[in-house]
Amino acid sequence: MKALSENKQSQYHELPLVASTSLDWVLGEGVATTTLQKRRMAIRSELGLGDEDLQWMRKQSMGGLGSFQLVPSSVLLCLQTDQRWHNRVFLNTLSQSLTAHGLPKLMRSATFLALTEMMIKAVKALVKGGEQPKNIGRSVNHVIRELSLRTPMLRAAAVDYSNIMIKVASVVPQLDRYTGHVVRLEGPDALILVDRPEGKDLRWIATELLETFGLDEADAPFVMLEQHWSPDVRTSYLQPAIVDSDYSDEELADVEQQVRAQEKPMRDAVVPVY
Repeated sequence: MKALSENKQSQYHELPLVASTSLDWVLGEGVATTTLQKRRMAIRSELGLGDEDLQWMRKQSMGGLGSFQLVPSSVLLCLQTDQRWHNRVFLNTLSQSLTAHGLPKLMRSATFLALTEMMIKAVKALVKGGEQPKNIGRSVNHVIRELSLRTPMLRAAAVDYSNIMIKVASVVPQLDRYTGHVVRLEGPDALILVDRPEGKDLRWIATELLETFGLDEADAPFVMLEQHWSPDVRTSYLQPAIVDSDYSDEELADVEQQVRAQEKPMRDAVVPVY
């Protein structure tokens, strides 16, 4: 597994799927829900994923529980860019790099289509089988993270997706990719550790933000994508991650074969990360 373990960047693989409404509560202040829906659809089109033949990105009915929709995690990254800076040049730079480095190809691959079909069925079964969720999107993300811990096919997709994100971060100067994990949750606040080239960085953020993405326990790994398109604004997008050490050597060897076959602590205040 040397090819996957050359450095910490390649050891952490962010999950490629997320509930489409995950950031609505953060980005939706003063913005109509329908506006965010339209922007997500427009971003999908910019990423080459806007057509109707991608059935796994359609809304999935949960009966009386409501509905959910899966999207690539990078759709919400682009939505964050769009809503924080309102600059088409910034959004185009990011979306074009994602497209050039293979995001549409991955999302249309036969393996990925089989994975999403399996995941949609699993999400429906697990959510319906538990207590009625207060927030369906949060429940979906929690199930996706749980599935990642025992589904080699999802890990294979995460490896492919993280390879794309590593390449994009290397060529887009305004995007940095860091790894980290949850240290502890303390009521409304949570302490996370972020690994940066210059050292480890401890931050306090809102527990609700972590829980939205299924990061609801100590030691949960994540990838942080930090954007800085202007000197005065920085935003961070946390994605649950799979770490190579979560799997046995045999499992990792099998997954790698599949992939190759497919072509300073401070608590003066809580610092919001979104």
